[in-house]
Amino acid sequence: MRIVGSLEILFIRFLGVLLVLLVLGCDRDLQGDPDPVVMSKLIAHQGYWLYGDCPKNSIEAFKKSYDKGLYAFELDVRQTKDGILVVCHDKNFFKRVISESNYKDLERHKLENGEKLPKLKDVFENFVSQNAKVRICLHVKSCKLDDLWNLIELCDVKDKVMIIGSLSTCLFFAKKGISEQCFSMDYISAEQCALKGLGGLCLQPSKYKWGTKDSLLALSRLPIVWTIDNEKTIRQFVESGCFVITNTPYVEK
Repeated sequence: MRIVGSLEILFIRFLGVLLVLLVLGCDRDLQGDPDPVVMSKLIAHQGYWLYGDCPKNSIEAFKKSYDKGLYAFELDVRQTKDGILVVCHDKNFFKRVISESNYKDLERHKLENGEKLPKLKDVFENFVSQNAKVRICLHVKSCKLDDLWNLIELCDVKDKVMIIGSLSTCLFFAKKGISEQCFSMDYISAEQCALKGLGGLCLQPSKYKWGTKDSLLALSRLPIVWTIDNEKTIRQFVESGCFVITNTPYVEK
C-alpha cells in the first residue's frame, strides 16, 4: 500500500509541474511581441485554440484567429446525414458517426465552451460579418463537393477560402475557378501542379526529404507543411518558402 501511495504522490507532483510548465509556456508566448514575418506564413490548425483557451474547431477559436496577423486558420469539413456541413476533426462526435447522424441529434452535445457542433455556414457568416482579414483553409474530409461549393458561393467567400484535400477534390474546385487556392495532399510534381493550375501541395515533411529551399519548391509551387509545432522548425520552413499549419500559431520576434 505504501508503494502505491508513493507512486500516486509522485504522479500528482509530476502533473503539477507539467501544469506549471504549460502555463508558463503560454504566458511566454503571449507576452512577447509576435514576429510579423513568420506569423504571416502561419495557418492556425483548428483555429487559435491553444492560446485562446477555447476548444479546437470552435467558432470562438476561429474568431480569435482574425486579428493575430496569421495567413489563415484551418478547419475540417464533414457532412451530416441530413446534409448539414459541419466542422469536426474526427468522423465521430460524442461517439456518433457524423455522416450517419442528423444534425439535431448532434447538436444536443456541446463543446467545452458550450457551443454546438459548428455549422460551416455559421463559420462563414461570422467571418464575413467581422470583415476578417485572414483566409479560411478548408480541409475537406467527407462531404458532397457540390454542396460545399454552393455554400461557398452563397456566403460569398470564394476569394477567401483555401482548399486542402485529395487530388480529386482539388481538381473539382479548380474547375470552379479557384485553382490557385487548391492544395493537394496527394503528391504530384511541381510541373503537374502547374499543368493542373493548382496552388501547390500540402505535405507532411516526414514523408519527404526536405533539404534546401530549391528542393522544397521543386516539390510544390507553393508548399504547405503540416503539422509543425516546434518554433525552430517553424522558422526553418518559413525561411524555406513554406506556409506552416501549426497548433502553436504564435512566434515571437
